[in-house]
Amino acid sequence: MFRKILAILTISAVLLPGPYSVMAAEVSEAEIKALIQQLTSEESVADHSIYERLVTWVRDVAAQKLGDIGRPAIPLLLEKLKEGESEKLCAGLASSFGLMQPENQDLAIPGLLEILKSDKKVARKYAVMLVGDFGGPRAELVVPALIATLQNDPDAENRARAAEALGGLGEELGEKAQAAVPALRQALATEKDPSARKAALFGLNSSGPLAQAALPDIEKISKSDGDQTMPAAAGLVLYNIAEPWKAGTQPIPAIKPPNEQEIKLLVRRLNDSWAVYLPYRKRQEMQMETITYRLSDIGQPALPFLLEKLRKGGSMSIFDSQEVARITCIHLTWAIGFIHEDQEATLSALLDIIQTGKNAAGRLAAVSEVSWLEPSKKEPQRIVPVLMAAVGKEDNPDIRKEAVTVLYHLGPQAAAAVPALIQALETDPETEVRFWAGEALGSIGPKAKAALPALTKAVKRDPASMVRNGALEALARIKASTSGELDPLVLQSLRAKEANMRYCAAEALGFYGPLAKVAVPELIRLVKEDPEESVRHNAMIALGEIASAPELCVPVLIEAAKNPNLYYCEAPVEALAHFGPAAAPAVPRLIELIRDGFPSLQIDAMETIGAIGPPARVAVPILIEVAGAHRWDSCPACAIEALGKIGPDAASAVPVITEQLGSHEESIRLSAAVALGRIGPAARAAIPALRKALQDSDPKVCEAAQEALARLEKD
Repeated sequence: MFRKILAILTISAVLLPGPYSVMAAEVSEAEIKALIQQLTSEESVADHSIYERLVTWVRDVAAQKLGDIGRPAIPLLLEKLKEGESEKLCAGLASSFGLMQPENQDLAIPGLLEILKSDKKVARKYAVMLVGDFGGPRAELVVPALIATLQNDPDAENRARAAEALGGLGEELGEKAQAAVPALRQALATEKDPSARKAALFGLNSSGPLAQAALPDIEKISKSDGDQTMPAAAGLVLYNIAEPWKAGTQPIPAIKPPNEQEIKLLVRRLNDSWAVYLPYRKRQEMQMETITYRLSDIGQPALPFLLEKLRKGGSMSIFDSQEVARITCIHLTWAIGFIHEDQEATLSALLDIIQTGKNAAGRLAAVSEVSWLEPSKKEPQRIVPVLMAAVGKEDNPDIRKEAVTVLYHLGPQAAAAVPALIQALETDPETEVRFWAGEALGSIGPKAKAALPALTKAVKRDPASMVRNGALEALARIKASTSGELDPLVLQSLRAKEANMRYCAAEALGFYGPLAKVAVPELIRLVKEDPEESVRHNAMIALGEIASAPELCVPVLIEAAKNPNLYYCEAPVEALAHFGPAAAPAVPRLIELIRDGFPSLQIDAMETIGAIGPPARVAVPILIEVAGAHRWDSCPACAIEALGKIGPDAASAVPVITEQLGSHEESIRLSAAVALGRIGPAARAAIPALRKALQDSDPKVCEAAQEALARLEKD
C-alpha cells in the first residue's frame, strides 16, 4: 500500500512541479489530461487515514494546478464535467474552476450554461453551483439559465440549488437580477418538493429589496401552510427583511409580536418527533435551526417557555425518544443563549435546572450552556460550585463528564473545584470522567498543586491508559509552572511499552522548555528509532520547545524533514524555527519545501526561514516568487514577513513588496509595510507607496506604514 502511495507522490512530483509555482507559458493537452486524471485518484485507503490524506493532497494539488493553468484547461475541464462520470471527479473539476482567476472563470460561463441542459444529474449539480458562485458578471445569460433550471430541472435538489443561486445573485447584483424574483415567487407557490420550495423562500430572503413584491406571499405562508415547517421559516424571513423595507414604496405587512399560543407552537415544533426520522438529517437540522433562531429573535417573551421546556428535558410525550430529547434540548439552550435580555435571570434558571431538574437531557444541556452566558464569563466562580456538585453527586455519567469538561475550559478560574476534581480522578467509575478530571487539573495549572499526589498515583495505577496519559501531561504542566522540577515519571515514560504513553511523555517535556534539556538525547533517540510516527512527531516538537544543544538537534531535524511523505515534514520544520540562526543549515531543504510542499507546510517553512533571519538570504528568490503570487491563502503574507526578517539582504524584493502594498488583502498590506521598514535604507524607493498607505482603511496598516516611514526617512 505504501509503495502505491509513493508512486502517486512520484507521479505528482513530475506533473506538479510545485502547487503554486509559476506555470510554464505552454502546457500541453497531455499534461492537462494527466492532471485531470489525478483528480480521480481512487486508491483503496479507507483503513489508512494518512494514505487517504496523501491521495486527497494529490487531488487538491491537481485542482490548484489546473486552476493556475486557467484558459488552456477550460475546454477539457468542461468536456469532462459534461460527461458527469462521478461525484468525486466532478467535485475536483469544480474545484479547479473555483481556483481560476475571475477572467478565466468568465470564459467558462457559456460552457457551464450548456451543461445545465445535460442529462447527467451530477454534471448539472456542479454547473449550477459554479454558475451561482461566479456568474455575476454574465447576469444577462446566467439569470435566465438559472430560472430555466428552477422551473424545469427534473431533480429537486438542483432546483433548490438554482433557487439559492438566484437569491445569491440578487444579493450581489441588485436590479440586474430583478427577473429572479417572479420565478422564485412562482416556485414558492407551485413547487411540490419541500426542500426546493424552502430554497425559493430563502432565495427571496437573500434577494433583499428586490423581494418587496413577495412580502404578501411570505406573510400568507407565515400564518398557515401545508408544510408544517414553512410558517416558522416564513416568519423568520418576514422578520429578517422587515427593516430594509421601511424605506420602500409598498406597504409592509404588519408583523405582530407573537402571542403565547404561537410561541408554544414554535417550541412544540422544535421537537416534533417526526422531524428526527425524516430521510434527510441535514434538512431536519435546517428546520430546527430556523425555529431556534425565530425563538431567539422573539427574545424575552419566549424565555419562560424555553426554560420550562428545558426543565422537562425537551420531551412532549412518552413516545419521544432520548435522541429527540437530546437534540431538542441542544436547540433550546441555543435559543436561550441567543436571548441577551436579563441573562442574570437566565443564569439562575439554568443553575436551578442543573441542581433540581428531573430530566437528564435538560440537565445535560443546561451544563453545556451555562458557561456561555455573559454573567458566567464575567464571574465564572458563580457556576463552579454547581458544577462541582454535579461532578460529585450526579448519577448520569454524561452530565458528570460535561461538568468536568466545562471546568477544564474554565482553566485557572475553576481553582475552587480542585478537591472535587481530585475525588473524581481517584474514584469515578467512568474512564472519560477520570480522564477529563486530570485534564481539568492540568488546565487549572499552579493552583492545582495539591493534586500532584493524586496525579502521580493515576499515572502509576489507573487501569485506563487514556487516564494515565492525561494524568502524566497534567503532572508535567503543574510541575513545570511551579517548581520547574522535571518529574522522573516523565523521563521514565519515554521508554514505556505503550506508544500513547511515550507520545504523552514527549509532549509533556515540551511544557518544561529549556529546563528539560537533560531529555534531549532520549528525545533524539525517539526521533530516530521509535516505530510510531505520532511519537516521533511529539519528540521533534519537544526538541524545538526545549531548544537546547542545536549542534545535536538541528542535523536530526533536517534529516527528518527529508521524509518523502511531506505530511511528516511539518513537525521538524516547526521545531527548527525555535533554533533561530543556528538552524541555517536547514535552509536548502526549506527552499525545496516552499517550492514543492502543500500550503500549510510552505507556511511553516517560510516562518522558519524568517526565524533564521539574515543567514537565510539564499531563500530570497523563492520568497519573492511566492510574495508576488496571486493566491487564496496566507502564503504571500508569510513570504513577505520572512523577507522582512532577512532584512537588508532582501533588498531585491523591494519592488514586489511595494506592489503588494496595494493588495486587496489587509494581511498582505500589513506584512508589506512592516517588511519595508525592516529592510531599511534599501527600501527608500517605497516611500511614496508608504505615504499613500497612511490613508489605508485598516488602522494597523496605517500604523505600520508610519513606523516604516519613520525608519526609512530617519536613515
